[in-house]
Amino acid sequence: MTINPQKITTAVLFALVVFWPASLLAQELSRQGSVSSKNFAKIVKGTAISIEPEEQTDLNERLRPVIARALRARGYRISENAAVRFIFNADTPETRRVKNNLRRSPERGSDLDRDPRRRSGSMRNPIFRKGLNLSGRPIKPSAVRHLVTVIVLHENGTQYWVGTAKVDGKRGDSFDITSSLSRQLVHGLGKTVEGGRFVVN
Repeated sequence: MTINPQKITTAVLFALVVFWPASLLAQELSRQGSVSSKNFAKIVKGTAISIEPEEQTDLNERLRPVIARALRARGYRISENAAVRFIFNADTPETRRVKNNLRRSPERGSDLDRDPRRRSGSMRNPIFRKGLNLSGRPIKPSAVRHLVTVIVLHENGTQYWVGTAKVDGKRGDSFDITSSLSRQLVHGLGKTVEGGRFVVN
């Protein structure tokens, strides 16, 4: 009796789809992150880079040394006053709750400047500020999304690279999740990618 390997493979795949618990399938899918990036100009290895959170949140401050280690591993130097700026922001269900509570709070203060025209120069870039993917389509809102966005530019306005990494539905510590997203973005620095997939550790 001759065994057909193709039929065996098909049977195994069918069994996985039919009998694999839905919860395990959902869990596996929730670990799949997506990254998109676009490169505009080369950043030479050894270039000094400053790491700047776009928003002064506790999560962004915790991510700063994670990004610094990843950039050093890629061969870049970290300098607080470097002309090349790596500007990032982490957006999570938790940070969105904090922002929403701040907007609703009557004690938020009149000195809180919400005019986007007065925000930092990088935030005037619509790809960064509006959370667009690189095809120009808005990223659909999601209550369970973790998103890290990066723009790398020179202080004279030259834009080198932009990137976003996101994952939907993954449960766990927001710092661990956004650390994985941040490292993935640094790994892809200098590359152009549309909808690349990776496992969020």
